[in-house]
Amino acid sequence: MDASIQLRRFSLLLLTLLLASCSHFQRNQWPSIKEVSVRHHFAANKESEQLKTMIYNHSGKPLYCLDARFCWRDYETEDYDFSGALDCRLYPVNGSSFYPTLLQNIASATRDWQTYGRFTGAELVGLIGADDSRSIVQRCWVRGMFIQIEVFNIVKDEKEDGHMTSLDMIFTAKNSPTSIGDIAARNP
Repeated sequence: MDASIQLRRFSLLLLTLLLASCSHFQRNQWPSIKEVSVRHHFAANKESEQLKTMIYNHSGKPLYCLDARFCWRDYETEDYDFSGALDCRLYPVNGSSFYPTLLQNIASATRDWQTYGRFTGAELVGLIGADDSRSIVQRCWVRGMFIQIEVFNIVKDEKEDGHMTSLDMIFTAKNSPTSIGDIAARNP
């Protein structure tokens, strides 16, 4: 066999092994988490309008924080720009991201609503009064995790048309080693 053919075959084999090695490294760059599923009842009062929950690694170190807020009243806070009826943000505890949320669904987003964590009143109004079998679900994959947010049990405000007085949400985070993107938009 010609030496140049052997060299090409060897080079292809080496390149294949190198690519496989790099893809394995890429898949495992994010730490695995203690899987979590949290249910929260949001209501139109200051005590129940927000949920903050942590996602930990297996040794108990906090990695990510979910900050979910039910936007039932008009107000502004310095630390949060509300968007939608229910707005969920996921961010690293160590601040290692310049994105407003890891749930961002467009890599170069120009608006705060370009996220898998936003639920608008128009999306939720059809579920007002529905039984427990009806819900709206958002799923995404980010940083080695599968994330699911399910919203249900939506109750209409009888005093103000188009407003909601409460809803329930289940936030779930599971390990997903093939979720390699630093934000949700970077995963297939």
